[in-house]
Amino acid sequence: MSKKYSAHLVLWFLIQLLTKVECQTTLFKPIQRRGHTATLIDDKLYILGGRNKDYPEVGNEFFYTDVSVPFNTKNILWNDLTSINAVPKHNAAASVRGGANNKTLFLYGGLPYADNEVTMSLVYTFDTLSNSWSIPTINGGNTIRKDNLKAIVDDNGKMYLFGGQSNETITNDMLILDTINLKWGIGSSINAPSPRVVYGATYVSNQFLLYIGTNNLNNLKPQEALYVLNLANYEWYIPKITGIIPGSRYWHKANVIGRYMVISFGDIDFNKEASTFPIMRSVNNSRKERISAIPANNAYYYEQKPLPIPENIYGYGQQTVPIHENNNSIAISSGNNQRSSEQHIDLENLKNDIIQVV
Repeated sequence: MSKKYSAHLVLWFLIQLLTKVECQTTLFKPIQRRGHTATLIDDKLYILGGRNKDYPEVGNEFFYTDVSVPFNTKNILWNDLTSINAVPKHNAAASVRGGANNKTLFLYGGLPYADNEVTMSLVYTFDTLSNSWSIPTINGGNTIRKDNLKAIVDDNGKMYLFGGQSNETITNDMLILDTINLKWGIGSSINAPSPRVVYGATYVSNQFLLYIGTNNLNNLKPQEALYVLNLANYEWYIPKITGIIPGSRYWHKANVIGRYMVISFGDIDFNKEASTFPIMRSVNNSRKERISAIPANNAYYYEQKPLPIPENIYGYGQQTVPIHENNNSIAISSGNNQRSSEQHIDLENLKNDIIQVV
């Protein structure tokens, strides 16, 4: 074999290798959207569906990013799973992680696109171990499709779905899906919040916390801002709130960080977006439990009737550790392994920064 031929052969292999690498590293860049679901399972954040008036194809997109890998928010590495997506185009659905091994994505309800060629089922599951979709058979007889609602899941794999919209009717009932035994149930509506959609909700130590969200902000009283559902007996109650209650909003998110429930962004009317982060803190003062609200814009002052708040509010699945009482900071773990790092956030500085922004 001549040296010239060998050189050409090596060059050909290099070209093929570069071509293969180029094909494998083509980046998937998601289009902006709203009304999608975001489900964290292990270290992967799965994004499904949504709506963009200029790009209807986003309703069919399915992708994830590995949050255990350091990344820059301006250049996130997304992994496209759209080719294996079995869910028709949709938006405004609800999702949680659940199942016997807590590694299954459960998708409920949503608004199917009008141009879908197939009928959208009520519930879908995605097995993250086999990367496969399925339509589960669920006992209990529920056929109610809802949209624009939030799902939470408790320590026992039960998925809670409050309110939402069904056939253009806003509701205030509670559907319960057992993701392990695949069975529907219904929760109590006694003393339940008024019918509402696009609210914020989170799970804290066997409690369902619901924050605002409605179809008419003008008709929502300040004292209706926060409701708690005790999942042990399914009783709704309104906790005592001191301080200035943040103004009504919807399309926001509620997250628990240590003893704090942080409400992020949202809309305060149909033409104005909220830019502040109201924070509610559960504290214990002389054995009297209360929730204090840090002021934000368009706020009211209203003190609600005193009712107990549980001391232990560290929720299942939260990658957080308790607040450090000496310096009023919180440590957030970046993972569950021994190499996990912790980032300390000074909540007093956070509060001051928020107030300055307002």
